[in-house]
Amino acid sequence: HLRLISLPRNQGKGAAVKAGMLAASGARRLFTDADLSTPLQELAKLERELDCGAGVAIGSRALPSSRVERHQPLHRELMGKSYNRLLRLLVLPGLHDTQCGFKLFTAEAAELCFSELECPRFGFDAEVLLRARLDGIPIAEVGVTWYNAAGTTVSSFGDGGQ
Repeated sequence: HLRLISLPRNQGKGAAVKAGMLAASGARRLFTDADLSTPLQELAKLERELDCGAGVAIGSRALPSSRVERHQPLHRELMGKSYNRLLRLLVLPGLHDTQCGFKLFTAEAAELCFSELECPRFGFDAEVLLRARLDGIPIAEVGVTWYNAAGTTVSSFGDGGQ
């Protein structure tokens, strides 16, 4: 079942994902980058984690089992790794890649994590995962295959702190 949701204006990726996750009616809710940087065949790995009791399963490019087939430009990769290291030190210990755009939620976890989401832009992933952690929702991080897609609209400097 596919339904198009139109927002009145561009409010950012976080706002768009929030609208989709809260409008979804499935028992499990996936969000993935539109360019399918992580192939949909990787979904089975995340589903296994939910089957084992996780409420949230996140794809990761930073685990030994991850396969990055096409890397981002060096400056973007370094910015991303630095951001993830900072998050791991300050607010999300144990998670190595909060920004991979491939995350699966149970319906209950999606409702809890997205209903009060405040960050409308690209930093929303960290807020969602922090909300899950604070609500006691188990988070599983899973190595996935990932390909950098050329032509991204994320600015390393303009969107990084939002």
